[in-house]
Amino acid sequence: MAQPSSSVYRFGDFRLDTGSGSLYRNDRPVPLTPKVYETLLLLVENSGRLVEKAEFMKRLWPDTFVGDDALAQNVSLLRKVFAESNHGADYVVTVPKRGYRFVAQLEQQHNVRRHSRRTFPLITASVLAAGLLALLWKWLPWVPGKAVATSSRRAMAVIEIENLSQDPSLNWLGDGVVDLLTTDLAQAKNLDVISTERVRNLISREVKPGESLPASRAQRVAQKAGADIFISGALLNMGKGFRLNLRVQDTTSGKVLLADKFEGDSPQAIFSMVDEATAHIASQLTPAEAAAQPNAARLTSNLDALRAYEEGINYMERVFNDQAATSFRRATEFDPQFAMAYYELAAMHSNYSQRRQALDKATQLAQRQGLPEEQRLLIQARQLEADGRSEESIQTFQTIVRWFPKEIEPRILLGNLLKYQGRLSESAAVLEEAARLDDPKRNGAYNALAYTYAYQGDLSRALSAVDKYAALLPPSDPNPIDTRADVYAICGRFDEAIAEYEKNVKAHPEFSMPEQKIALARLLAGRYREAEETARSAYRNASGADRAFAANVLGDVALGRGSFGLAIGYFAEAARFSEPDYPWIAHAETWKAAEIYFEQREPQAALFWAKRIMVLGAAEVRGVAYLLLKNEPAAEREFAAARAAMVPVLGDYMAERFIAFDRLRAASYSGQWHRVIADWPEFSGSLGSANAFFLGRAHAEMVMLPQAEKELRDGLVWVSPGNLIGSYSDFFCYELTQFYLGKVFELEGKKTDAVDSYRAFVSHFTKSNARLPEIAQAQAALRRLAR
Repeated sequence: MAQPSSSVYRFGDFRLDTGSGSLYRNDRPVPLTPKVYETLLLLVENSGRLVEKAEFMKRLWPDTFVGDDALAQNVSLLRKVFAESNHGADYVVTVPKRGYRFVAQLEQQHNVRRHSRRTFPLITASVLAAGLLALLWKWLPWVPGKAVATSSRRAMAVIEIENLSQDPSLNWLGDGVVDLLTTDLAQAKNLDVISTERVRNLISREVKPGESLPASRAQRVAQKAGADIFISGALLNMGKGFRLNLRVQDTTSGKVLLADKFEGDSPQAIFSMVDEATAHIASQLTPAEAAAQPNAARLTSNLDALRAYEEGINYMERVFNDQAATSFRRATEFDPQFAMAYYELAAMHSNYSQRRQALDKATQLAQRQGLPEEQRLLIQARQLEADGRSEESIQTFQTIVRWFPKEIEPRILLGNLLKYQGRLSESAAVLEEAARLDDPKRNGAYNALAYTYAYQGDLSRALSAVDKYAALLPPSDPNPIDTRADVYAICGRFDEAIAEYEKNVKAHPEFSMPEQKIALARLLAGRYREAEETARSAYRNASGADRAFAANVLGDVALGRGSFGLAIGYFAEAARFSEPDYPWIAHAETWKAAEIYFEQREPQAALFWAKRIMVLGAAEVRGVAYLLLKNEPAAEREFAAARAAMVPVLGDYMAERFIAFDRLRAASYSGQWHRVIADWPEFSGSLGSANAFFLGRAHAEMVMLPQAEKELRDGLVWVSPGNLIGSYSDFFCYELTQFYLGKVFELEGKKTDAVDSYRAFVSHFTKSNARLPEIAQAQAALRRLAR
C-alpha cells in the first residue's frame, strides 16, 4: 500500500524537502520559522506563477487578520537566506501591490514510500542478519588493526585524559586533549559525539573540585551520558616528549574495542598526535566512510591559546565569570581564529557591546571553518537570539535538541528562551524533559522551571522546583534563597518574598541586589516609607548597574507617591548608570521616563527632556514626540539617528524592530487603536510580551473585551514589579494596566473586580497633582460603581 508522497525541490545551492519540512543549503539545514517555511513552500509549489497576497494570507493566516507587513517580513527573511548563496539574489520577484513570484530553476523529485507483503520477509531477513552479525561480533575477541564498528550511528563520549606526566602544571593539557578529540571526532558521520560540557558536568558529580576522575568511574560517566562507546586515556612524559595512551571501550560491557598510543617530541606535537588518533579511531569505528578530516574543524592549533581556553573553562565552571572572560580573551589574542573561544567569551562578558562583538566574531569564523554541527548550531542560535530573531533562534535550538538528544544544556537554553517569549507551557515542557533525562538530584533545569511555574501562577510547583534546585547546592548557597524570594514576589506574596530577601542580606551581604529587591517588594506591599529608606540605603552603598537598579526603585517609589517629576529624574539617572555595561536596561529606563510625559499627553515636554539627555533611547523619544507634534521630517531624522546608535549594540534587525515599535507607540499615544491592532502581529516574542499593555488597551478602547482582558492579564506578568529579575519591571505600566482592567471588568459587568482594579490604581495617586487623565476617570468610575 502506498503512503502519501513527498517532494524534494532543488535550486541553486538549496534543497527543499517537504517530507521533513526542512530547507538545506549545501546539505546543511537552514532554520526557518513555520510561517517563513510555508511562504517558501507556496512560492516553490507555484514556481513561475504570480502568487497573490490574498493567496498567501489564506494559506498562512486562515483564521487571523494580519497586515501585509507580516508577509513582507517573511519574504525579506527568505531573501536574506538566499542572498548568502552566490546564486540566490533574484529567486523571489516582487510584483508591486499584487504579490510575489518564484523564478529559480527547479528540479523536482517525488518520493513515494511503498510496502507490500513481499517486502516483509526481506526486511525481516535483514534485521535477523544484522542481529546475528552483532552477536558474532560481540563474541569475537578484539584483534589489533581490525575495524570494530558497523555503519549504524553510535554515541561516543571522550571522558577524561589523565595527566600522568608528574607535572601538575600540565593538568590543563589533559582537558585540552579531551576538547580536541571531541571536536575532531564530531566530524565522523556515523558518530554522535557528546559535548565536553555535558561530560564535565557529569564528572563534577563523581569527584570533589580539583580531583581527577578515577579510571574505574569512566564507564559510569559514559553510561550517564548515554554513550554507546567511550574514550579514556592518559598523558605521559617520554623524555622531552609525550605519549598519549588511548582506550576505546564499549559502555555496556566495558570491553576494550581499541587501544593504542601516539607519541610526540614536544607539547606542541599534541595537535598532530590528536590528529593521528582521530584518524585512527574514525577509520576503525566507521570503516565504511572516509577518514575524518580533523584539521577542518580543529579547536585551535596554538598551544598557548588552548591553555588559556582551558583555564577559562575551569573558571567558568566555578562561576568566576570575570576571570573566565580574561582567559578566553587571552585565547583569542593567541589565536584570532579561535571560534569557540570567542563564543565562550561572549557568554562571560559583562559589557554588552563587547559581548556582541565577540559573538559576531564567533559567527563569522563558524561560517568559514566548518565546525562540528552542534558547535556551529549553538553559535548560530545564540547569534539569532542576540539579534532579536527569537523565533529563528528557537527553531535552531529545537534542531539541536532533535539532532543531539543526549545533550541537556541546549534544552535548558531553549526552555529559557521560550519562557522569555511568553510561551510558558512550551517552556515548562522542555525544561521538564531536561529534568527527566538527567539525574533528578543534579539538574540545573529546576532553577529555570521555578521561574516558569511562577510566571504561570503555580506557586506550589515553583516552590517544589526551588527545593530541587537547592538540593544541588550547599545549604548556605544564596542562589536558591534568591530564587525562592523571586518566586514569591512574582506570585504576589510580597511578605514572604521580603523575608527570604532579608535572610540573604543577613547571610550573604555581598550577594547581588538583595536590598534593591527588598525595597521594590516593600513598595508592592504598600510600605512606602520603608521602601524608600531601603532603596536609599542601597543607592548609597552600590555602584554601576547595582546603583542603577537602586535609582530605578527610587523612581518607582516616587511614582507610587504620585511624584512624577522626581520619578523621571531617577529613571534618567538609572539610564546613565546602566548604559556602559547594560545598554538595553538604559534603553528601558529612558522609556520609563518618557512614557510618563506621553501618557499625560505632553509630547512637547517629552521632546524638551529628551534633548537634554544623551542616553540610548533618547533619539527614539524625540522621534515619537515629533510624530505626535505632526512634524514627520524631524521624526524621521531622529529615527535615523536612533537606528545608527542602536545597530552597534543591538544589530540591524532589532534596531529596525525598535523603530517600528516606536511608530506603534505613537499610534497608541494618539489613539489610533485600529492601527495598533493591525500592526501588532509584527511584534511577537519578547518585545510583544513586554509591551502587551498597548494591545490590551487598544482592544479595551475598541470594546473588544475578551481579547482585552486576556492581553492585559498576560501583560501584568511581564511589567509587574513582582518580576524582580534585573530591571525589567515597569511600575507605571503596571498601574495603567490595572486601570484598563478595571475598565474592561466594568464593561463586562464584573463590578467587584472592577472596583478592586480601580482602587489599586488610584491608591497610588490620592495626593498627586499629576495630569494623568486616567486618575480622574478611575475616581469617577468608583463613584459610579458605589451607587
